[in-house]
Amino acid sequence: MAAGSGVGALTGRSAEASSRAAEDDRLWFDKHPGTSVRVREALPGEHDHGPFAQGRGPLRPDERLTVVVVQVVPGRRVRYPYKAVTAASPDGRLTPQQLEAVREEWEASDQTMPLTAPDGRTFDYLMMFRLAMARQSPTTEALERCRLG
Repeated sequence: MAAGSGVGALTGRSAEASSRAAEDDRLWFDKHPGTSVRVREALPGEHDHGPFAQGRGPLRPDERLTVVVVQVVPGRRVRYPYKAVTAASPDGRLTPQQLEAVREEWEASDQTMPLTAPDGRTFDYLMMFRLAMARQSPTTEALERCRLG
């Protein structure tokens, strides 16, 4: 889908932030080969759209949105706004310990990334992404395995 079209399309600030985030994540994974999960703060404007922004009110001034970045294969990543965390450092940023705690929480969770389709059905986006990267055909059966609820 081209930027600026469709539901949840990225425009302006969000598109620029998304491009910066993608490049930052690429560089990070290049420096950390063999790693498949990164947790970081969202860049300003990166998730001003979409399910997280629509699902809750704005962040408090002392909160930061964490983003889980999953690299399924080198060069193929998905970024997921995970949770808001209250900053513990005086400069208002999350500490490395806070980011590590979020990563550990993510690793211990079911790692589901819910995505609601226009018809109201909810799917695990991460599972769909992994199927696509494994080059499995998007059969009805494969999609049903990704359906939540």
